[in-house]
Amino acid sequence: MRSVRVLSVVALVLGFCGMARANIFIDQTSFENNRRTVRADSKDGPNSIMADDFTARSSVYIYSVGLRGTFDSGWDNGQLVGFEVNFYADNAGAPGGLLSTQDIASGWSQSRNLFTIPLVAPQVFAAGTYWVGFQALLGGQFTGEFRPMWANDTGIEDIESSSTPTTTYIASGAAATKLATGSYGRYWGGDIVDGFSWKTVTPVGNNEKLDLAFSLSTYVCCPEPSSTVLVGMGLVGLLAYCWRRRAK
Repeated sequence: MRSVRVLSVVALVLGFCGMARANIFIDQTSFENNRRTVRADSKDGPNSIMADDFTARSSVYIYSVGLRGTFDSGWDNGQLVGFEVNFYADNAGAPGGLLSTQDIASGWSQSRNLFTIPLVAPQVFAAGTYWVGFQALLGGQFTGEFRPMWANDTGIEDIESSSTPTTTYIASGAAATKLATGSYGRYWGGDIVDGFSWKTVTPVGNNEKLDLAFSLSTYVCCPEPSSTVLVGMGLVGLLAYCWRRRAK
C-alpha cells in the first residue's frame, strides 16, 4: 500500500503541474513603430523610465516581460547590459506607488527589436490595474541610448497628404508615460513644404494615446484531458489507501 500512496501522490503532482500553462497575458507587440520614440535608459537619468498600464481581470503570476525597442551604441560603443523592470500601483490613470523593482542583467534575449526579459522574482497581482516600467541599463563611458517602440501602428503614410492615415491599433487604458516627463500621444501634422508625418507630444492632451509595445507572460490553469486523468487517478488511489487503512 505504501507504493500505492506514493504513486497516487506522484499522479496528483504531475496532474496539477500539467494544468499550469504559459500564456501571454498582455501582448501589444504586433507592430514595430519607431516613429519619434522616447529614450528610456540609465544614461538619460534615473527617472528615464517608460511605463504603461495593464489590467488583470483576475489574479496573475507574471514571470516574464517582452519589449520592442531600438538600441544605438553611439560613437563610444556603449553597451546594453540589462533592464530595470518596475511595477507600480495605478494612481488615477498614472503610475502610483512603486510595488517592486528588479534589475535583470542575465537571461534576457533579443530577436531583432524584440527583447524577452525573464523576471528574477516573478510577480503576483490580484485583479486590478497596474503599471509596468522599463529602463535599459547601459554600460560604456559616454554614449548609447535605448528607445522603446510604440504599440500603435503607423498606417500607410503619405507625406504629401494632410489626412491622418488609417490605423488599426486601438489604444487601451492610459497613455504611455515617462516618469520624468508625463504621458505621450501623437497626431498627424506638418505642411506642404516639409511634408506631413506623425508627431509625438507630451502630455497627451486630446491627441491619440500612445501605448508601449510590451507583453506580459503568466502561468494559467489550463487542464488537458491527460492532466485531468492523472489528478483523477491520484485521488482514487489516495481514497483507496484511506479506505484500506480504515478497514484494518
